[in-house]
Parts: sequence; structure tokens; C-alpha cells
Amino acid sequence: MVVLLLAAGQFLFAQTRIGSPYSRFGLGDIHRNSSIVLMGMGGTSLAFSSPYYINVANPASYGAFDTTSFVFDGSAYGKFSTLKTDVISQKTSYASLGSLLFGFPVAKWWKTSLGLLPMTTMGYKIADTQIDTIIRNADTMIGKNKSEYEGSGGLSQVYWGNSFRLYKNFYAGVNMSFIFGPLDKVQAITFPDSLYYYGVKTTTETYVQDFLFNYGLLYRKTFNGDRFISAGLTFSNSQKLTVTDDILSTTFVRNYSLNIDSPVDTVTYSPRTTGTIKLPSSLGIGISFGRTDRWLSAIDFKMQNWSKFKYYNETNTLKNSFDFSAGTQFKPAFADVGSYLKRMQYRAGFRYSQTYLELKSTQLNEYAFSFGLGLPLRKTKSTFNLAAEFGRRGATNNGLIRDNFVRLSFGVSFVERWFIQRKYD
Repeated sequence: MVVLLLAAGQFLFAQTRIGSPYSRFGLGDIHRNSSIVLMGMGGTSLAFSSPYYINVANPASYGAFDTTSFVFDGSAYGKFSTLKTDVISQKTSYASLGSLLFGFPVAKWWKTSLGLLPMTTMGYKIADTQIDTIIRNADTMIGKNKSEYEGSGGLSQVYWGNSFRLYKNFYAGVNMSFIFGPLDKVQAITFPDSLYYYGVKTTTETYVQDFLFNYGLLYRKTFNGDRFISAGLTFSNSQKLTVTDDILSTTFVRNYSLNIDSPVDTVTYSPRTTGTIKLPSSLGIGISFGRTDRWLSAIDFKMQNWSKFKYYNETNTLKNSFDFSAGTQFKPAFADVGSYLKRMQYRAGFRYSQTYLELKSTQLNEYAFSFGLGLPLRKTKSTFNLAAEFGRRGATNNGLIRDNFVRLSFGVSFVERWFIQRKYD
């Protein structure tokens, strides 16, 4: 099982993706650990628990699994972006495996989950051309100085989570995740108008692997038969991830008609340099309320201290971030009877983030509206789920880039009756 998950994780980032120029910073674009169900509700997840779905965002939520059920959750997604400045725009897109999740009971007071899901994605290709004065042997000329930046890869996580019932409706949980994956960056400088200067290219191949822990608490109270209110809290302390870098700098000559770079000489080579990435602590709180199997509404708030992020003990320019999200789900039918449209689940939500990026004295914001559907499979508690998110990050003023994006996700949640002790006459 673990070998399969690791192999799938390597496949996630086998190809370079052009996703967003903002993935150049930090560890790349960070994925939200929420299922398709929760994505359709704005990503609200901290106070959500269900016997039919797996919520990795709060490990205490596994306590809702039925004592005789096995839950499988699988998904895929695609992102479609329009990157826009004040003068030009460009479209990008990619698709990938979303998650492979499993959940089942160990005892009445102990439920567990394991699986694979993405943590970050890095994919960008940027060029910046400037006109400079080039001086060689007392001769002065005006020419182009072109800087190129390219990045690919991303981090995956294989996790094992456990939830324990502490007292009646109160649960505590922990996820232990193994984080792994490449973060590859290439930076090149060329002089297109010069016959005297070689280009210089620096390739940094970074591989990350280490364990990461996050914790959760959940309280759910039922009243008036089928009404409920739930409160959740998640926390992760500051932790370090081990990284290994291979750094190679070379001079090269470019054939512009064929767009081929031919190496000339090695400037520096630093193999197997080991260090650490310090991830900051995070804290999230959420509340949800509703009517069992009919409707629910939820609100989340999460903050993370990204100003404490360090790469090889060097403090970056990242800023503290926060996320706010709200969402709802509604099923018209009282029971699994009636027309199919009344047995479907309808979801909607909104989220707003102040991201950890501050560029040109502007801290970037992100917001998105989301919608989702749960399509029940006949004679089971399993569902086929769809979600769409329409959002925007960044701005076009002050030389920045605005990312207008659409995320589409689909997947299935299977619920099977296992662990039943048969009685014989």
C-alpha cells in the first residue's frame, strides 16, 4: 500500500506544469487539504465530520466513521488560469491526480485514515528583458540583458491519521505525514545582442523528505433528535523538513534559431548539500451547524506565521497569512427516496485569503466562489462528487500579475459495509 502511494506521488510531478508565476516563492502553491465535498463549500473543513467522507484537514473528524464501514475517497482535478498584466495576458492549464484516501475503524473509540495527496505545486516560466550598457575592453555598447526563471515539481504527502474519542462527543486526532518531492529551479542570464558574453545558467535541484505532524480537536453535540452543532480546532507547531540540494552553474552559448543551449564550462558545482526548511506554526478554528443528512452551514478561520519561514536558516520575505471561508450544503429529500434531483446534495461557498506573498509593497489577496454537487449512487451511501471554484489572486497594478483561475474537481466516495461479524444458527 505505502509503495503504491509513493509511486503515485512521484507520478504527480513527473512533468513540468506551468501553473502560476507566484509558485516561484516559498514551497510553491499550497494545496488545501479538503475533499471535493468541502471544496464545493468554500473549503470549510475544520468543524466538518461525516461517516461518508474523509476530512484530512482535521484528523479528529475520523471519529465519525461508522464502526462497520470502510470509506474510500479518490479524486482528480484540473486548473485553468488566465495570467494578466496591464498590457498582456496568457492562458495556462494542467490536470492531476487529487487524492487517494482510506478510512476505517480500529475500535469503537479509535478510527484511522491513510492516503496520498499533494501538498504544494511549483510550475512557472518567466522572462525579463532589460536594456543595459555593456562594457568590454573600453568599448561601450547598448544591448539586452535577459533574465529567465523556470521552476517545476512539488511536494506530496503520504499520511497516517488517527482519531480517539476522549469523552462522549469530544475527539482528538493527529496526522503523521511523510513529505517528499522535488523542487527544481533554473535561473539563466543571457545577452542576446552580444557576441562576447556567454550566458550563465544556475540549476538548483532540491529534494525534500521528512515527517510532519498536525493535530485536531472536534466537539459535536446533537440535540432535538437530528440537529447538531460542531466546533473544531487544528494546530501544527513549527517544524523542520530535511532538504538536499544539487547546485550546478555553467556558462553556455544559445542557438536562438533552434532555442538550444550548448554548455561551455562549469562555474561551480555543489552536490548533496544538506539543510533544513523551517515551516511555521498554524492555528485554525471552525464551527458548523445543521440537520443530519439534510443541511449544514460552516465557517472557518485559519492563520499561519509565514514570517518565521526559513530556508537554510535564512529568513525569507514571506508574510503572515490568514484564510476565511464559509459554506453550506443542502439535500431536499428527508430520506433516500423520491426523485433523483431531491436526493442530490447541493453545495456552495466562498473563501478569502491574505496570502504570504508581498511583492512591490503589496500583499497579495485571493478569493474564490465555489459550487458542488453530490450525486448519490443507487442503493448505497456512496456518492459521485463534482466541484468548481472560480477565483482570483493578485492584481495588475504596480507591475504585478493577476491570476484568474477555475478549478474543476471530480471524484467518488465509496462507503462499504465491512467488519460485520456474521451469526450462524
